[in-house]
Amino acid sequence: MWFVYLSLALQVIFGIHAIKTGRPFVWVLVIILFSVLGIAGYILIELAPEWWASRRGRQVKSAIGKTIDPEKALKAAQLAYEKVDTVQNRLNFAEEYLKLNRYSEARELYARCLAGIHAEDPRIMLSMAQAEFGLNNFEAVISVLDKLKAANPTFKSPESQLLRARALEGAGRIPEAIHEYEALSNNYSTPEPACRLAQIYQAQGDKNLAGELYQSVVKRSITAGKLFNENNKEWIKLAKRQVGGS
Repeated sequence: MWFVYLSLALQVIFGIHAIKTGRPFVWVLVIILFSVLGIAGYILIELAPEWWASRRGRQVKSAIGKTIDPEKALKAAQLAYEKVDTVQNRLNFAEEYLKLNRYSEARELYARCLAGIHAEDPRIMLSMAQAEFGLNNFEAVISVLDKLKAANPTFKSPESQLLRARALEGAGRIPEAIHEYEALSNNYSTPEPACRLAQIYQAQGDKNLAGELYQSVVKRSITAGKLFNENNKEWIKLAKRQVGGS
């Protein structure tokens, strides 16, 4: 009996949805006449394609694809690289290695790209530094980023500044890391620098400074939009936990 009631409830819900969203009236008839099968057809034919085409749908579809074959994009990039060994194909191949945390392979390819007219390309140098960071070669990261800045003084990248701060911290050069994090914490697009700086202050026993930073992150999350909070939920959760929030 419960199945009958559930079926009727679903028919009402999806029938109203079809009417309110301006679907062809035939779908209302299909839902009424064929019950669960009609609802299933409505979802598969009308709703699913629309949902998969949405931004969220594309993200889920991409995640499913990566779960089924996590190296699909890598294989495609490798095939293109093996057919024609251009700098761009090499970079695409290296990027796929980087995404899969295969840092040694990525670093090797990036090193081969840093030659000739691309020897001081800031984007390639930044990617090289990311590969070095993945290998915990913190001093190498700092060295590459310093060369990047010297060769490209007008190149501005908060991402590279954050990476340098993290490398300085990883190398144990804490005062320098604090300086970098402080420069980033007030104007970076995410709360990551502020939270990482707060963690350093906590480790040093300075709970007041750490608390101020965590509180600033919580306040920012209140006024920020849904997308900001969704993209930074782990940092926001950490900050709330530290200030005693939920």
